[in-house]
Amino acid sequence: MEKLLTVAVPAYNAQATLEKCLNSFVCAPEDMARLEVITVNDGSADGTLDIAREFARRWPGTFGFIDKPNGGHGSGINAAAAAAAGRYFKVVDADDWVVTENLPALLGALARTEADAVLTHYHTVHMQTGARVPFRTAGVALGRPCTLDDLMAAGSPALICCTFHGLCYRTAFYRGCGHRLSEGVFYEDQEYATIPLAQAAGVLPLDLFFYEYMIGNASQSVSDQNQVKRIGQLEQVYGALDARFRRGGLTPAGRSYFLYKLKESAMGYYTTMLLKNPDRRGGRAAARAMRRRIAAENPDLAALTRRPYAIILLLHDLGASGRTLDALRASPLYLRLRAMMH
Repeated sequence: MEKLLTVAVPAYNAQATLEKCLNSFVCAPEDMARLEVITVNDGSADGTLDIAREFARRWPGTFGFIDKPNGGHGSGINAAAAAAAGRYFKVVDADDWVVTENLPALLGALARTEADAVLTHYHTVHMQTGARVPFRTAGVALGRPCTLDDLMAAGSPALICCTFHGLCYRTAFYRGCGHRLSEGVFYEDQEYATIPLAQAAGVLPLDLFFYEYMIGNASQSVSDQNQVKRIGQLEQVYGALDARFRRGGLTPAGRSYFLYKLKESAMGYYTTMLLKNPDRRGGRAAARAMRRRIAAENPDLAALTRRPYAIILLLHDLGASGRTLDALRASPLYLRLRAMMH
């Protein structure tokens, strides 16, 4: 039977969470027959590989694994994309999981479409409190193919799930884009959500929650401490995105979408330096330097980020911190703040 969906699960020292992640793909045999789940063990030193092997042993028609030296999150996705047999390709991190009961509906939708990209809703789930915040595509007809022009015309409500967590791609399209994700760095998920989608001819937004994204873990790359520590890697990914944007060759809608994602990357930098960096003076200086760089290299982006930069700078002046954002992110108020910045 044809595999409709390949799910890549990059895993590094994920023993504590991988079993829950993989178990979320165990469903009715007829659905598992159409599903491929590839765990990519990225040089783990714990029991990650043993868990991947056990799932492959129990369900050999669905679960498989790749064992490779450590190369970072992007290298795991690149390895799985090269090996994928499914018509569509998605990535689920080893500390996240999916809504099992919605797998049949997703597979059914994939069987009926030829869209380059498919969007699903997702939740963030706070590790400590269990609070779940929904992120839902709005502003376009759900369950019907649309274009990138349609998404851009609808604005931020239609683009909220155009993220690592909300996207899957037609595998042949994804490979045909010719972009390998940056390896050995974090934040390459920004490339995954930007470079292919900016080239997509057709997009299918579904009225379906699928991805459950765990937040609130201090070991995550998105934790405050790690974002400050790895700010150079964020700069590197921003530079790669900006370089691709300036090469051109995009449709007007593709260019607008790329600018939208560059804006998110720049705001991630400003938020880290102005709110999450305990060195308040140094963070402010770094944010100002990035502001000057963007003004010199990409005036369109500078104009797009003027208002949200001012909001983040005001929060900085008022003494707001990463804890402030964390509290907002665990509540519906976070969506309002996002809307203000767009």
